Amino acid sequence: MNRQEILKAAEDCVCRDRQATHGAPENSFGKLAAVWSARLGVTLQGHQVAIMLMDLKTARAWDNELNKDNWVDMAGYAACGGEVAAKEYQALLDAWDVPPEVQNGPATVKKSLTAQPQSKEPEAKPKFAVGQVWEARNGKNFTITRISSDAGFPIRGKNNSNLNVCWSRDGMYYTSDGGHDYDLVQLVSEPDGAA
Repeated sequence: MNRQEILKAAEDCVCRDRQATHGAPENSFGKLAAVWSARLGVTLQGHQVAIMLMDLKTARAWDNELNKDNWVDMAGYAACGGEVAAKEYQALLDAWDVPPEVQNGPATVKKSLTAQPQSKEPEAKPKFAVGQVWEARNGKNFTITRISSDAGFPIRGKNNSNLNVCWSRDGMYYTSDGGHDYDLVQLVSEPDGAA
């Protein structure tokens, strides 16, 4: 089997057979992400499910390299994962009301930033800080435990049940099913000694 045959077989699977049987990949990958997130205690997204399914097929192909289904499935998961990642990213941009000039890439952003007069005001205090307690949309309280430099979801926290959750810089919790029960909506308390 050559690469064209593998890609054609993958296309037949993900665009016809499995699409008709299981529906759009973002739906089933999103559901699987929710199940695995609950089981593992971490937050997964649909595109990460595709990566983990490719890992399964990689492990199988390691010892059974002539089984064409492993290679076809890896190609199919890669295609679905790429599509799901693009849709997840677009959903985040839409949810955060990111202007189109920012969505179009760094060159456009640089051009739009240089056209703006530069502000000389001091930087505002960050909205989120380690040790703060925030109420989520569902009424549960979460303590901010870490803020990293990760681009996607840098704010980490947990509640009294040790449920670990990640948020965007704006306090938005993202799930592929569009739920926002864990969005941070109200500051409950500052850490001791905060100004």
